[in-house]
Amino acid sequence: MAPKTVQAMNHCVLEVEVIDAPTVRYTQDNQTPIAEMSVRFDPLREGDQPGELKVVGWKPGPGAASRVRLASA
Repeated sequence: MAPKTVQAMNHCVLEVEVIDAPTVRYTQDNQTPIAEMSVRFDPLREGDQPGELKVVGWKPGPGAASRVRLASA
């Protein structure tokens, strides 16, 4: 019997403050939307500086552009 292939998706949930407005750009073939934004999160210890990250997300495949939505609070 052949091994079963399982498709999995990685997920990460962060509670952050968006510090740069989200932007959407497309790959050269205009098929894959790429969303980018800078975010800040609280430090783990009192007295430490807040952490900052550049967040990049994409969704490959035809019709993906209609599934990319950005929201701000």
